[in-house]
Amino acid sequence: MFVPPLVSKSWIFYTFPLTGCILHVFFIGCCQAAVISVGEEIAAHGLPPGICPLVFVFTGSGNVSLGAQEIFKLLPHTFVDPSRLPELFGKAKDPTQSARTSKRVFQVYGCVTTSQHMVQHKDPTKEFDKADYYAHPENYSPIFHEKIAPYASVIGNQLHVWEKRFPPLLTAQQLQDLMRKGCPLLGISDITCDIGGSLEFVNQTTSIDSPFFR
Repeated sequence: MFVPPLVSKSWIFYTFPLTGCILHVFFIGCCQAAVISVGEEIAAHGLPPGICPLVFVFTGSGNVSLGAQEIFKLLPHTFVDPSRLPELFGKAKDPTQSARTSKRVFQVYGCVTTSQHMVQHKDPTKEFDKADYYAHPENYSPIFHEKIAPYASVIGNQLHVWEKRFPPLLTAQQLQDLMRKGCPLLGISDITCDIGGSLEFVNQTTSIDSPFFR
């Protein structure tokens, strides 16, 4: 899991509640129990206001994404459509507070994204067409960094092996720009582990003993 470099962000003063449960968990039953325990804490005590709404973004809708969502669903949660992310943040933000929200939230949010949320046709008169995108990716521009990433607390990358002819999901420059703008990103879990792939800045792998890098 990639944890973005710390910058001047309010969330660096909080302990991210899910990182501990990942360490040294080797069996699915133990993992499920650990996540359920975290979910019980969230349901009982809520999340720190400064990191809410806590949004988990899943890329793709294949088996890997579905498996990640299966574990996510053990937490108290609500799924939101990608188009509703700005609305979710708009409702959560209290204009009288410097934090993103002034109230504790007792659930997390999930958002499933597919290719249509990651790119758009360079011709504004044309809508996204999956078959055309796979055949002619050079005709499409990336939009994930503008439409989705600014609202993501955690990005779970479950895309298939990326090819250079396709636009990357996030470039190093896009990530730097997001961090400078104060995006809520806490970490990225790149299950594909594709070095220099759809996440351009992923340049190393992790191990069970050392599952995170910054």
